[in-house]
Amino acid sequence: MKIAFISEFYGVEPLGIMSLSAFLKKHGHQTELFDIRLDSTWKESVLKYQPTIICYSISTGSETKWLKINSLLKKEHKFVSFFGGMHPTFEPTFIKEEGVDVICRGEGEYSLLELVETLRSKKPIEHIEGLWIKKDGKTFSNPMRKWEQNLDLFPSPDRELIAKYPSYKKLKRRSVLTIRGCSFSCTYCFNPGYNKLYAGQNIIRRRSIDHVIEELKAIKANYNTERIQFVDDVFLFKPDWVIEFCKRYAQEINLPFAIHARVELITPELATALKEAGCCLCVFAIETAHLPNRLGLLKRNMTDEQIVRGAELLKKNKIKIYTQNMVGLPNETLEDAFRTIDLNRKIKADYSWVSIFQPYPGTELLEKVKELGLLPNQDEALPESYYDKSILKIKNKEEYARLQRWFPIASRNRIIRSLSPLLIKIPLDGIYKLIGETHKTGMYYYLGYINKEEIVGLVKDVLRSKKMGSY
Repeated sequence: MKIAFISEFYGVEPLGIMSLSAFLKKHGHQTELFDIRLDSTWKESVLKYQPTIICYSISTGSETKWLKINSLLKKEHKFVSFFGGMHPTFEPTFIKEEGVDVICRGEGEYSLLELVETLRSKKPIEHIEGLWIKKDGKTFSNPMRKWEQNLDLFPSPDRELIAKYPSYKKLKRRSVLTIRGCSFSCTYCFNPGYNKLYAGQNIIRRRSIDHVIEELKAIKANYNTERIQFVDDVFLFKPDWVIEFCKRYAQEINLPFAIHARVELITPELATALKEAGCCLCVFAIETAHLPNRLGLLKRNMTDEQIVRGAELLKKNKIKIYTQNMVGLPNETLEDAFRTIDLNRKIKADYSWVSIFQPYPGTELLEKVKELGLLPNQDEALPESYYDKSILKIKNKEEYARLQRWFPIASRNRIIRSLSPLLIKIPLDGIYKLIGETHKTGMYYYLGYINKEEIVGLVKDVLRSKKMGSY
């Protein structure tokens, strides 16, 4: 049976889609990816392929775009539309939208496979676990499907799915996931809500070292890879696994790599093991220097002292630091946001990424925002990007948006830091956006995320997508 995945290139591999594709191919099904940014004839290509199922992975803020694309295809081809990702997981009433046939809540490998094979056998599909299904105007709301506990049963992500596009094929940085799940309780994150949907099951599941090494060897052998990016939420989970993995990685893979970590979990032993294995970058979240918000509102239980100590261990081992931060939080002032810049300066972060807080469905903080009366009186759709604006009823919204542009530069430049309270009051938003994007691209080059060839390719992709226009 033919299954199509429709996606949009953002400079990283779509691991979720690739994992679904690999699982379907393992069971004898045919899959293809069609990228709306990289292929100006994507619509014609999809129609020529004649898929039985078309799949979309969507996040909140992007749903309108994907509904338009699905509607375009529905006018010219009969197929079952399948929507997965965080938006339908936490907003399952999305099934009511026109043109939506099936939504998947949570992990999708087994649910999608059962749907495919049930359709192939021409049996009723209404009662597949993990799916909400709309048929003849009636919605069938099925229970969550249990998590697969043994991740070694899943094949490695299907990288051949994306290799037909030069922009993917030329990527020098490949993403790898060794863990599914996170046990922390950050109120702005989907993971606590996700864990409630799977109550009573193991929250964190990790692949065996052999399974991960096998994938890495295949990446190294088949792709011109310069660096590995481990995208686990909690890579440092189970230090014994990490230390043993680092030994194997150094012996058998020996490529520079980056990790995502909780900074308070970094110990001298782990920092040394990471350095000796080739770790060149650690991504960790500060979010805010305002302690009542960090410890209370966000439930990120780490002190300034823990952040400084972890950063010192990384710097001592010559591992670069990429921090994640937010502005525009409830109860935050502009002075609090500037203090977050100063904390980044104190730990000498190499790059300080920053977003504008958005109250996403499924998060505890959304309920807190409602309680505080900070949501607009009428429902306002969340933006697709968390870089542009806040939807909250807070003071200084324009200043926060401008600060988002200057934040990473002010974190590295003393003069810009001193000027930033003035700069954010000047309404040169288009110029600030250009400055911010240019700085980010330069820093991503410095950090090894992209090389010169990829920068040129990204510029071409952006120009191509603008030329293609809206859907």
